[in-house]
Amino acid sequence: TIKTQIILNQKTKEILCIARGKGPIHDFRLFKESIGQAIHRKISPLAASGYQGIQKLHAKSRIPKKSSKKCPLTK
Repeated sequence: TIKTQIILNQKTKEILCIARGKGPIHDFRLFKESIGQAIHRKISPLAASGYQGIQKLHAKSRIPKKSSKKCPLTK
C-alpha cells in the first residue's frame, strides 16, 4: 500500500507539500518523518483524529471534535 499526505492552503487551494509512505505506516508517523518539520510555526494545521500529539510539534494545530449520540456538536 502507499499512503499519501497533502498539505494545502485552505483559502487558495494551493498544494504546499506532498509526502508518500510505503506499506502500513501510521498517519502521524509519516507526518513527523516527512512534512511535519517543514510547516512554519505561524501556520495552524487542521488535522484528523489520527494525528493525536500534533500539538507537541505545532502549538497552533487543531483537531476537530467528533460528535456522539450523548454529546452532539453545537455551533
